[in-house]
Amino acid sequence: MGNYVARAEVDVAAPRRVVWEVLTSNGSRPEILFGARVSSDWRLGSTITWSGEYEGKEFEDHGRIVEL
Repeated sequence: MGNYVARAEVDVAAPRRVVWEVLTSNGSRPEILFGARVSSDWRLGSTITWSGEYEGKEFEDHGRIVEL
């Protein structure tokens, strides 16, 4: 697919530590990405995988941690 880079930005009314914990916790998070399961060791250069079901179809997206 090439060198696609996804970026998103949103203001959240919560302490930074709480937002970071939600974003970097492995497992299913209904608060983000349609409840996808997230898996990574959260180190620079490591892989990250989101997987789950959306509109009745299984999906799995992959990426790499490029900035923390």
